[in-house]
Amino acid sequence: WGMQGNGFCHLTTRAGSSAVVNRNWHWGPMMHQTYADAYALLFSRATRLAIDELSSGQTPPEPRKPGDVGSVRMKQELNETEMEANPPTWKDLLLSDMGLEEAVSGGISGVRCAIGSANQPGSTLLPHWLHPAEGSPFEEKMKARNGVSFVPLDHDAVGGNFYKAQSPISPPNNAVDVGNWVADPKEFSAEAPRTAEQCRHVDGSTMLNVPKPDGVSWLVWKVPEGTVSIGRVMICHPRGAKNLLAEDAFEGDVRFHYALSDGKGGWKVIEDAHKQHPMKFVKEECTPVIVKMNEADLKAASKGGIWVAVEWKQEAIFDFDYLVAM
Repeated sequence: WGMQGNGFCHLTTRAGSSAVVNRNWHWGPMMHQTYADAYALLFSRATRLAIDELSSGQTPPEPRKPGDVGSVRMKQELNETEMEANPPTWKDLLLSDMGLEEAVSGGISGVRCAIGSANQPGSTLLPHWLHPAEGSPFEEKMKARNGVSFVPLDHDAVGGNFYKAQSPISPPNNAVDVGNWVADPKEFSAEAPRTAEQCRHVDGSTMLNVPKPDGVSWLVWKVPEGTVSIGRVMICHPRGAKNLLAEDAFEGDVRFHYALSDGKGGWKVIEDAHKQHPMKFVKEECTPVIVKMNEADLKAASKGGIWVAVEWKQEAIFDFDYLVAM
């Protein structure tokens, strides 16, 4: 008790609200105090029970694995025959993935994102994954097709106008108040963040001022090594997006590609990933770019990272604010 917020970096929430975990509010029509007291009593009893068991020499049980816990609704097993007859949506894929230990143990829910409009666990900023097509494995194909890079060479330059950034990095709020250290650092464990730099994290909004290059352009992402765990990549779209993926987009206006390490210092480009597995692409919150990889490609993507490209015509450019890799 007596520690406000997490005691390390933030004494208030990002919105400026109090970070107190439990508050004994007055009893009223919404019964706030009743619920608050119930939770406080439950957690206190659980804490006391855990201490008693540890004191008596009992060993805590192993954490339950994903396969031990059933999903909220029946998990849909996706097979090629069913996918042909009834193409799944991105939500079907996620539901199918919920029980995969590789996904859950791969990080926070096995998901890594390059984000736009909101902060998420295990996320990074758009400029960290977006990459000019020049210098990527797609450069030769882009030039051979008279294309241009969607992301400019100076996209992450200080003062540039490619991004619409609003406080993309959140600093500590009032906790780091003694030089560059938290007050009385001896009170905290060795793992606790102690410096202002350690307390900074992805936050805010980092959207694009979406350009409209003439002809065909290539939107390229560089997903770092150690990110991909089960072999799926999706592009997600902001709510209220004005530029949407068209019904006939894949008839020639939009193509998805990706590139993997060839094990010899180069890259192997796989074109038209959207044609490899049937999917429901349009009128969805997220659009799958890579649905499934074979075992060798998955190993290469996890070990050496993966490049992802959207090749699109000017009139087919759609809004996006995430790339999700898992």
